[in-house]
Amino acid sequence: MNVFRLLLIPFLFLSCVSGIRKELNYSSDSIAFYSFENSPRLPSWLDSKAIYIKNDQGKSYKTLIENTLYHLGNKNDSLFNDTALRIFSKELSGEIAERSFQNFERNPNQPYQLWILKKEDSINPGRRIRRSVFLLYSTADSFHFVFLELNQFIDFQTPYSFQDWANYSLSESNIRPSLEVFIPDSAIGTISYFKAENSNESVKYHIFTKFNPVKDSNFTKEETRNSPFKDTEKRLLELKSLYDKKLISEEEYKKKREEILKSL
Repeated sequence: MNVFRLLLIPFLFLSCVSGIRKELNYSSDSIAFYSFENSPRLPSWLDSKAIYIKNDQGKSYKTLIENTLYHLGNKNDSLFNDTALRIFSKELSGEIAERSFQNFERNPNQPYQLWILKKEDSINPGRRIRRSVFLLYSTADSFHFVFLELNQFIDFQTPYSFQDWANYSLSESNIRPSLEVFIPDSAIGTISYFKAENSNESVKYHIFTKFNPVKDSNFTKEETRNSPFKDTEKRLLELKSLYDKKLISEEEYKKKREEILKSL
């Protein structure tokens, strides 16, 4: 019976997306990283022009991925409309970029990468999580980041396993137009919102960055004078004020304070 389970696990990892054969490249308690090839079986909403071309500037690709991820923000979970929480820490941005680049170089025939990131819910650990899912792929001149979930609550009710949170079907996924990723002013011109063909409307959940950015001097700096990420102290003080005025509960205060501190 144990032998059967050992044989079954890799089969599931290679076949868990209906119609798309994907490979599990890396997994941990909080990360599942898959890659897959271009195929006629891809869902219709997915760009079929993905391709990865090796060249002498390959290492700069890793830096570009890391800097792009590190600058992206999320306003959906902020208590204040004019602030954004950083989606990826510097450490996590670097880890994703390193593993992503290595896989592109090792398997250039797999230009699509599916990243699933899990955060344990502090109120109901072991049964409820926050999950972010994004698709990373390269084209002839740029990297694309398509967010399918962003800090999404998933309540399993009962203790969950790795397969429960790390199994995501692209074929059955629904694009959420309301999902919005925030781009700070310091990165505009390097990071852009995607625009569909024959449309001037920006797709806020689809980000792309070109291999040769228009301006990269400010982009590579970790801190920018006017960056919305520098107002951590202000957000903490405002949060404390809301708590002191009894506008939010102690549980809400602690949870939001932890999220703000993690965004540093």
